[in-house]
Amino acid sequence: MRTQGGLTLLLAILACSAMWLPVFKASAQEIRPYLSFLALYPSEVAQGGEVILEYNLTKKILVGGKILTSPNTLKSVEASLVIPLQFPYNITRVVALDPDFNEIRNVTIEGSSVRVTAEAIAVLSIRAKIVVPLRTLQGDYQIAMRATGIEELPNGTLREFDHSRTATLSVRPWTPEVQLETYPKEFEPPASLSLKITILNVEDAWVIDEQTRELVKRGVRISDANLTIMSTLMSSPLSERIGSIEPGEIKLVSKSLPINPDVHAGRHTLMVLISYSYRGSSATVAITESIRVLKNAYLNLSVEGVPGEIQAGRRFNVTIHVRNDSPWQVSSATLLVSVNGFNQTVHLGSLEPYDRRVVTVRLTAPSPGTYDAVFVLEWMNPYPAEERNASEVVTLEVIPPPQLPLWQLVGVALAAGLVAAVINLVHRRRKGSDKH
Repeated sequence: MRTQGGLTLLLAILACSAMWLPVFKASAQEIRPYLSFLALYPSEVAQGGEVILEYNLTKKILVGGKILTSPNTLKSVEASLVIPLQFPYNITRVVALDPDFNEIRNVTIEGSSVRVTAEAIAVLSIRAKIVVPLRTLQGDYQIAMRATGIEELPNGTLREFDHSRTATLSVRPWTPEVQLETYPKEFEPPASLSLKITILNVEDAWVIDEQTRELVKRGVRISDANLTIMSTLMSSPLSERIGSIEPGEIKLVSKSLPINPDVHAGRHTLMVLISYSYRGSSATVAITESIRVLKNAYLNLSVEGVPGEIQAGRRFNVTIHVRNDSPWQVSSATLLVSVNGFNQTVHLGSLEPYDRRVVTVRLTAPSPGTYDAVFVLEWMNPYPAEERNASEVVTLEVIPPPQLPLWQLVGVALAAGLVAAVINLVHRRRKGSDKH
């Protein structure tokens, strides 16, 4: 009977085949046997954990969005798990399907071996659970599925094919969950950096009971734990003994680190190391956090000497006071002055921490009117390295030059007329003398 589960399994196998075999080419004349692949989920596991093994042998594979089908017909297959002795395991599922997605009943499971015989086998899927006891040594282990199948070729010939596959299982140390919280994550020195480290010994692990020799899941006792904090924020590492941590216990460690003002600006890595011993083994877990040290330079300016009103065309001096109100050096600062399109630039150079500068600029009053005299101070911030500015705007009232009184204007006109008459008289006398 065709089953919906069988169709779903085939689709899953096709999807996995596309992931495991992205490139597969075969000519029309080439004999294409069934495809087999072996996977471990996860492929890296901690001591005391467990792994799911998946082995699939299939007639169809998915390549480049197309289904490629072997022309052969699988008649029988025998598959055996080859697993290191220290890993207990059990086969949890075996599914064999014919080309119509009907489940094949002629399946035999004996220990680590699976045998399937049928008129035509389209899919064989084997799943097993592998347990990694807590006392397993760290390292890489080879997990294999030894499989051979008898396939009928299109010409009716029977041929044996090797469908064995091997996967690598990496065993790493058992590790409790460790959480790190830091505050603040960015600051200006001097400051105090707060750390909260939480060790959660709450996960059970697979162990072999020393009396019954049975596989059981239990909490793990940490016999001794030590804390080390390292960072370029600190002059030297900080170490502290935490002690034992019982199964199910949550240990909280809080620290406050003073940060000196001479620490370099930029990003720093804070590393917390927890070294611990358990069941005759020892390991270290490391957690890192990125901390950003800022050095913001705060520059200010104040303007003095701008008259309330000034006559057009007059020249006047303006005094600008520049202050570095921060403990950080500014590598470069520039003062820009602008009045009615007239621009003047004064390069101040570097400013030391809490430095004071007095700058005097000489300006010329434009034509009569009301103007904004704009004073802009620009500098490069130490960190983050970006341009910043401060400005001040002063209103400038420009008035026309003073007008002469009426009597002075009349006097000027009479004087001008008298001068013209004298010049005319002199000119006439010269002409008369020339005639004689």
